[in-house]
Amino acid sequence: YSKDASNGSVSLSNISYADSESQLQQDTANDEDDRGQWGNKAEFVLSCIGLSVGLGNVWRFPYLAYEHGGAAFLIAYIILQLLIGKPMYFMELVMGQYSGSGPTKVWRMNPAAKGVGISMCIISVIVAIYYNIIMAYTLLFFFSSMQATLPWTQCAEEWVTAYNCVTTRSMSLSKCTDNITTNFMMGSCSCT
Repeated sequence: YSKDASNGSVSLSNISYADSESQLQQDTANDEDDRGQWGNKAEFVLSCIGLSVGLGNVWRFPYLAYEHGGAAFLIAYIILQLLIGKPMYFMELVMGQYSGSGPTKVWRMNPAAKGVGISMCIISVIVAIYYNIIMAYTLLFFFSSMQATLPWTQCAEEWVTAYNCVTTRSMSLSKCTDNITTNFMMGSCSCT
């Protein structure tokens, strides 16, 4: 670069288009070197399965299928999964691989879908909080079950009054005959 003292202009005659093009290619090559890649297809497939199949699929899906009609629900679910779910999932994978960016940046390709990436992140945070609460309850009951006297075998005062909880000691077994079993939670007898 040179500066002309008489008129104060700056000349960039030494920088050419070829130099900037080679610099761009070098920067792109450096970016690709930093980008991680899967060792093989099995790693990619297992990663996708791990991100797609979670506690909700294993724990909640059978419940929802049972509540909404069993086989009829499964048929509708499979059809919608094939027509909408899988193509959307594949599109998301392709967009992420093509752009090399995360969910907040990849959706900027389409101005109408700018908020999709941010909403995906917000939903992920909400689901993570929900699953953490479930796991906290699981750990609480797991460690509580290792006590000598299990906490749920006795009725605390707040349970006795609010939920009519009755222990085996306080229940009069004389109300029930041999053909009737005792429902200890509600304090009543039921036929078997």
